[in-house]
Amino acid sequence: MKDEKSFSHFYKAFPLDPRYKDKDVLIDYKKEFRFLDEGINFHWWGNAPATPHHHNYYEFIYIAEGSTVHYLNGEKNTLNFGTLTMIKEGDTHWFFPADGSQSLHLTLGITREKLKALCAVLAADVYDTITNCPSFTVTLTETEQARIMSHAKRIDYIVDSTTKHSLEKIVATQTIIEVLFVLFQNCLSQNDLLPAWFSDLLNKLNTPEYLCSSIPEIAQLANYSPKSLVAYFRKYTGDTIVSYQNKLKVNYACKLLAITTKTTLDIANELMYSSLTAFNCMFKKYTGMTPKEYRNNSKRRNETETIKENITPRI
Repeated sequence: MKDEKSFSHFYKAFPLDPRYKDKDVLIDYKKEFRFLDEGINFHWWGNAPATPHHHNYYEFIYIAEGSTVHYLNGEKNTLNFGTLTMIKEGDTHWFFPADGSQSLHLTLGITREKLKALCAVLAADVYDTITNCPSFTVTLTETEQARIMSHAKRIDYIVDSTTKHSLEKIVATQTIIEVLFVLFQNCLSQNDLLPAWFSDLLNKLNTPEYLCSSIPEIAQLANYSPKSLVAYFRKYTGDTIVSYQNKLKVNYACKLLAITTKTTLDIANELMYSSLTAFNCMFKKYTGMTPKEYRNNSKRRNETETIKENITPRI
C-alpha cells in the first residue's frame, strides 16, 4: 500500500458513516467534482469502505492495489488488482476492502454531457455502445494497466497552481479517453457474445414504441416467462428490467426536453409516470437536475454554440 502522502490532494479515505448505513445517498457532481468547469473528476480512494450511494454522473473505478468487495445494484463481486469497472448514472453501489487486503482505487468521474462530447470526438457509436454495454467490468492487460497508471501518476505530480490546473485537466481527460477506449473494445466483444434474441430485445427496448412496456409485455416479446426473463436480464446486463427502463426513459426525456417544446407534464404522461412528482424525482435521481433546469441548460448550450458559429470568421 502506498503512503497516503504520495497521492497528495487527490487522496480520499473517508470513514464509514453509520448515519448513512442503510441509505442510498446521491453524490452530486456539482459538489464533488474537482474540475467542475470541465465536467470531469479525479481522485484516489484508499483502504476505506464507502456507504451505499449513487451518482448523477458516470464513474470509472480502477483497482490499482489489492482487492475490494463491490456491490452494484445489489449484486456482489470482488474487484481484484487490474480490474476496471463502470458505474452508470443512478446505479447504487458501495464497497469495502476484501479480507486481509490493502486496497487502492483510481476513481474518475465524468458528466453525461462531457462523456457525449469525448465519445463524439472518438467515433459516432462510442457513446451508445458504452452506455448500453451489458457488462461493466473488465480485467485489463498489463499494457492497458501501464498506460492508465502512467497518465494517473502524471496528474499526481503536476504542480500547476498558476494555470488553474489546466495541465491536470488535460492529463485527467487523457486518462478518461484511455479508459473509454478499453471499455469500448470490451463492449464490442461483449455484444458479440450476447444471444441474438437478447440483442434484438435490447434494440427494441431502446425505441419509443417499446420504452414503456411492462415486464409481462417484454417477456411476451422475448418469448420467455417473466421469471426467466428477469434472470436473463440480470445475467446479461447486471441490472434489473425496471432500472434499465428508467435509465432509457430519462435518456429519452432528455432528448425531448432539448429538442422539442413539449411540457414536462406531457413528457411524464408520454413515459407513463404515475404523476409529475414521480417523473421529476426519477429525472433528478439520474441527472441531478430538474427537467426545467435541464431544458434551460440545453438552451444555453445551443445559444452558445450559435454565437460561436456566427462569430467564426469565414475564409
